[in-house]
Amino acid sequence: MKKIAHVKRKLWKALFTGCGITTAAFIFQACYGTPQDYERDAYVYGVVTSHTTGRPVQGVKVSLKDSPYHDSETDAEGCFIIYIPQQDSLYLHFEDKFRQYGAYSSKDTIIATLGKREIECNVSLNEAE
Repeated sequence: MKKIAHVKRKLWKALFTGCGITTAAFIFQACYGTPQDYERDAYVYGVVTSHTTGRPVQGVKVSLKDSPYHDSETDAEGCFIIYIPQQDSLYLHFEDKFRQYGAYSSKDTIIATLGKREIECNVSLNEAE
């Protein structure tokens, strides 16, 4: 009888230990996210300005052409950062999607990255007619 009670205690202890380790792993993932493969990623950054005034343009959507997963929007200083898979060349699309800060024409830009991990891309948009 004592042997059965001892085995039950060991099983409960193992169960709670396993649950505790699993809980700790989920909390770690929730706080720090899943691991990323930064070795193959690059990021594009830059400033979008108005062609006529030279001032920064806020609210421009910057996206990797034909990819719904890699996009960004310019902030009040016209700055953007977009993380992308490392490639030899990029086809970026700039679009004043909401037209709330002025009406600017869309622009497509092709950038030769040559395997770089940091790519600077400053763009000037024309006002739409």
